[in-house]
Amino acid sequence: MGRHTLYIVSLSQEEKNKLQAMSKDNKLAARVSKRVLILLALDDKKNSNLNHRQIASALNTTVTTIVATAR
Repeated sequence: MGRHTLYIVSLSQEEKNKLQAMSKDNKLAARVSKRVLILLALDDKKNSNLNHRQIASALNTTVTTIVATAR
C-alpha cells in the first residue's frame, strides 16, 4: 500500500455547524453525506487521535476516500 500525504483539516465553528446540519439532512445524496461525515471526523481527529484507517473503518469506507476528501 502506498504512503498517503497528510492533509490537515481544520474547520471553523461556522463550517462545523453547517456540516453538522447537512449530516442530518435525509435528502442529501449518500456520497455527499459520507463526505460530510469524513470531514467532521477529520476535523475531530485532532481531539480523538484517530488515524485515517480507523476513520475509514468507522465510516465503512476506504483510506483512499478519506485522503481524497481531505484534499
